[in-house]
Amino acid sequence: MRNFLIRIRFKKKFSMLKLFSLFLFLLILFSISLVAAAQGEERNTRFHQNVVSARHSINISNVIKSNAKELITTVYLFPKEIENQRATVTTSPHSKIEDGKIVFEFDEKGTIAFKVMADVERRMVFEKVGRVNLSEARNPEGLDEYTKPSTYILSNDPFIRNKAQQLATQDTFETLYNLAEYVRNNLEYDTNFREPKNASWIMQEKRGVCSHYTILFMALARSLGIATRYVSGEAYSTLENKSGEHAWAEAWIPGHGWIPFDVNFGQYGWLDASHVVMMYSIDAGGTLISYQYLGEIEKESLKIEAEITDIGENFSLPLEIEIDPLLDTVSLDSYLPVQVKVKNPNNYYIALSVHVSIAPGVFGTNEKVILLKPKSEGAGYFISYIAPENSGECGTGCIATLEIRDIFGNSAITFVKFEKGATGISLVDAQRITAVYGREKEIDFYCKIGKEFYYDYEDMDIECVVSNDREAKTLSICHQELCENFTIGSNETKTIFLKLPVALDNAQNNKTIMKCLTLCVTARERRSVLAMSCLDTTILESPNITIVETQNAVADYGSQGNFEIIINSNTITSAEMIIETGAYVARQNISIEKGQNTIRLPIKTWKLKTGDNQIHVVIKYMDKRGREYLARKEIIFTVRDVSIFRRIIIAITRLFE
Repeated sequence: MRNFLIRIRFKKKFSMLKLFSLFLFLLILFSISLVAAAQGEERNTRFHQNVVSARHSINISNVIKSNAKELITTVYLFPKEIENQRATVTTSPHSKIEDGKIVFEFDEKGTIAFKVMADVERRMVFEKVGRVNLSEARNPEGLDEYTKPSTYILSNDPFIRNKAQQLATQDTFETLYNLAEYVRNNLEYDTNFREPKNASWIMQEKRGVCSHYTILFMALARSLGIATRYVSGEAYSTLENKSGEHAWAEAWIPGHGWIPFDVNFGQYGWLDASHVVMMYSIDAGGTLISYQYLGEIEKESLKIEAEITDIGENFSLPLEIEIDPLLDTVSLDSYLPVQVKVKNPNNYYIALSVHVSIAPGVFGTNEKVILLKPKSEGAGYFISYIAPENSGECGTGCIATLEIRDIFGNSAITFVKFEKGATGISLVDAQRITAVYGREKEIDFYCKIGKEFYYDYEDMDIECVVSNDREAKTLSICHQELCENFTIGSNETKTIFLKLPVALDNAQNNKTIMKCLTLCVTARERRSVLAMSCLDTTILESPNITIVETQNAVADYGSQGNFEIIINSNTITSAEMIIETGAYVARQNISIEKGQNTIRLPIKTWKLKTGDNQIHVVIKYMDKRGREYLARKEIIFTVRDVSIFRRIIIAITRLFE
């Protein structure tokens, strides 16, 4: 345990009783700190995340009962030779290894066994990622398949897309950090759910194991156009104190390539040396092993045994850590918010994992991942308190040691006095303080819109999900002045349905025409904005066609009149034009472009009377919802008379039509 100095100011001489009391006081302090230190030292029995390298022994085996004449077994899951990972792979029986797969060919029957043995040297991965604008990382060329939705990576889910938009910033690494922290802080690690689930299920249930953490993170990233791939491998588990199957993701950042993000472990932009890459895939649930055979076989599950056989020296990265408690002296029953500040002198991002190594007690998590921007300072927040098992020993007061350590060996220490009768901070207030200053999750809020587009005569259907992990609240979901009020309990999730009209243009008193609407819905409590959800949809103007004028509305009797109708349209559409005068009706399908159109319409003059004819022109058209519209105009078409001889010829000609 680190030595520390306690300063005591004497106003007058102490009596022997007071000196004895002081001795007991310091003894209690030593006991409290020693218990906490012992809890922190428990980490020393486990794999050190900051070692530079580690050696691994990995054995993969399978047993098959076969009566097949021919059996080909292809193994895809085994340690790969990549940057930061050297792998010496042998097989039994001997087989060829190429193109990321091992192929075994068997022609015998009965019980068949094969084994893949690998000696792996893995180095810690620490990528120095600088500032890259998110717009540069969207939809990278040549990586289309890694940006699209897949079986489990449902990046087209509206809730997932909306949540990612809430968390996104202009910077790529910061955005990925926000996505990863959202997943890590909102999912509950639950080994009852080991089977792969799609991202929509995970977003709703918020539980699972490493594969589920990875799937949801990838879906959030892909919804923003960031390429991600799924990594299957082995890693050291602090829960089981051994190596085991694990999954994490890699995201493509221009100028830096594939960057690791192990959401479950809180390792962003870096990986400890316990991670062994076995297989890359576009989606979870990829093919680990395949069988081709003629006949019948019975196969066991692929068996994988992994062990860390040796570790190298520790990796150091000097950083300056500072601890800043909200108060220096608090009451015995107080919950004390503690801020941890870290300065980053480097010109690259660091996602720094810090933990409380010594404290009388920590409410909630004792580990945080702090984002350190290049040449900037980052902060994280903990809540310390006197643990129940130590409260009796503290008596009327004690001085507690607080120590914070990061994964690279840096630390900071301070002291806090817990004293009877001093200022107290309740748990609720402490949580509020850390929520405000630490931006910790309190309200999870995201919405989706019902349709891809709306017409300006429709109401928009909005579905919002609100989750609350604090005390009960009365909230409002608002868009401008239109609000839906409701009460939500502690640890409750509610779905709220809204109908929002398209915004009106007050000056024109008509519907505003917009190609794309960004709808910002805000959850409010006492006018304080708790969360925001922005949605994209397209607002289409109702189609409007007007008949402006006619040209060439005159023709000789017996000729095919081709008069022109000038129309204006605010959209591209197809329509039916109907011309009607008395018993004469003509119909014609027309295509209309946006803007001014000239429609030439043939008319049979011999079916009209000579002189002026009043013609009803009707244009029928529909929008994409099937709503029908009509444009009408009355026009005068003049038929010029011809000679009797010409009329006879026309009449004879029409007899043969």
